Amino acid sequence: ASAGSEVSSSTVSLQAVNFDANTGSQAGVLGNILFNFGFVTTVPSWVNEKRPHVSINKSLWTSTLACVAIFLLMGILPAMAFPDVLQGPVTNTCARNVLDPSFDCPNDLMQALTSRMTSPAGWKDNGFLFFVLKTSVYLFPIVAVVSSIPVFSIIIKYNLMENGFSSRTAFMWGVIFPWIIGLPMAYMPDALQQFVNFSSLIFVSFTDFMVPCLLYIILLRRRLTEHAEPETAPTGVKVHYAFSPGLMLSRALKSRISIVIVGALLIASSIAFVLSLVQGSYSFDAQTCALVGS
Repeated sequence: ASAGSEVSSSTVSLQAVNFDANTGSQAGVLGNILFNFGFVTTVPSWVNEKRPHVSINKSLWTSTLACVAIFLLMGILPAMAFPDVLQGPVTNTCARNVLDPSFDCPNDLMQALTSRMTSPAGWKDNGFLFFVLKTSVYLFPIVAVVSSIPVFSIIIKYNLMENGFSSRTAFMWGVIFPWIIGLPMAYMPDALQQFVNFSSLIFVSFTDFMVPCLLYIILLRRRLTEHAEPETAPTGVKVHYAFSPGLMLSRALKSRISIVIVGALLIASSIAFVLSLVQGSYSFDAQTCALVGS
């Protein structure tokens, strides 16, 4: 826009739903969403460590709903606070960039808070508060991401050992190999994001969402063919039910519900995978290289 234009970024809006194949697709975000709920593989290990009286249903539903609430809170409020500067995952631009092409849109909330161009005036004008803000932002990846790496490394190692691998081989594949692959990809333009997206669509959606439902169906059918009744739990042990007994659902109906869930997840992940391939951007140029580490 020209310098004398009276149009401000607050009056420029970007479409909420993307219909332009040249600006990307929401499919590039679906894999990352699944990745954030990829904790299912850790549940069996947690079940073995929890005390007998702890309710599995209550613990998982409470923690999952709390995460969903936090995700919504940290997504909606920043979008309302920085409506014209945050880069959209679909359009890859922002309203201010539409008016001023030289403006570099922050690609997430942390970048928006630590940049003096977009940080709230009350924070950036106070040296101490701005230091605390930047320190908190820089510590976030360490606290939220790095702290989870040893947990998954231990789980992978013991899963391999339980399947017949030696301790040395399990340590190599569970602890060393992820770092060998991960560290170089962290410095490859957009490679890590694409890897997380596609691997989540293929593996996380299958192992964390479909496999539990399929195992549940197998157990239901085994009980149905063997006419087995549920075993009586020992005193003081909290029994876990996938469906509350108060719903009075038959085993056949439970199996059908699980099949519907598996089918829906399979269709959704397949569509997202195809859209990611068709509508994704995989160009490699000087601008792509310039964004490494940003």
